[in-house]
Amino acid sequence: MDIDSSTSVFIPGGSGGVGHFSVQIARIRGAKQVITSASKEDGIQILKDQYQIKDVINHSKENVVDRVLELTGGQGVDVVYDSTYLQSSFEKSTKTVKEGGSWIVLGPFFGKEGSAEAKNVAQRKAKLVHANLGGYWLGPERAQLKTFFQNSLSQGAKWIEEGKLKPYINQTIKLEEVQNPLDQLKQGKGGFGKIVVKLL
Repeated sequence: MDIDSSTSVFIPGGSGGVGHFSVQIARIRGAKQVITSASKEDGIQILKDQYQIKDVINHSKENVVDRVLELTGGQGVDVVYDSTYLQSSFEKSTKTVKEGGSWIVLGPFFGKEGSAEAKNVAQRKAKLVHANLGGYWLGPERAQLKTFFQNSLSQGAKWIEEGKLKPYINQTIKLEEVQNPLDQLKQGKGGFGKIVVKLL
């Protein structure tokens, strides 16, 4: 997906493990406008202060669809990247993509033909894209995919070394302690950023 200085992007859940990387990458790639959402005040402040994301919607207090449309002059955004795995988020984010734009969902399990999100995207005359590289791993694209992964990891490491991409480590735990944080993540209580598991 090409992102440049003419592109507006909405990334729901910008305080999550995937989301906080995604908002930064959109900025690094030069997006004209990066909009995200979060529900906790500390997460909203981190997004604004540490990652310089101006447009952060508090989805526990504000109408996400109305706010995105307001921030884009009623047009909606060019690209939505929803990595939340939440049906409640899909219901809203699919209504924020502009006509001719792209709604990207992480994984192969959502946005299937006939689903509510697929219908919403079709109604907006937008494109539905599955971010599911794993689906190509056993196919003829495997060699190309391997190169893509290697290049992406190298680029990410370079951005981190340059201080452009900044992982936020919420906590570091031992392998035997993983169940409780995993349960919290499933309940949406994992906190901002990443949890690191120490194997040794």
